[in-house]
Amino acid sequence: MWTDYREGELPPVGFYDAMDSVIKKWNIRYSRIEGGCEVIPGAKQRYEPNNQRYFRQLEQQFGKDWRQRFNAEVRILDSVLHKTTADRIR
Repeated sequence: MWTDYREGELPPVGFYDAMDSVIKKWNIRYSRIEGGCEVIPGAKQRYEPNNQRYFRQLEQQFGKDWRQRFNAEVRILDSVLHKTTADRIR
């Protein structure tokens, strides 16, 4: 499982919706932990060994460039969702 420990400022509105949609589409086992604004030394690093093992499995399944393709798909969907939200506000 990919444990995404997030520290600091939250991403823009819609980013998590886009990411969650792509995660579901790719059938990735994923867990998000919001660490908050205060950075706690070592908190994020405790998840890295398991993440690296899972990322190697994803690389075998989707290819070496899986992360770049995944991030690109999230960015595209985020921009679509952000535009749709902005259009509804007008």
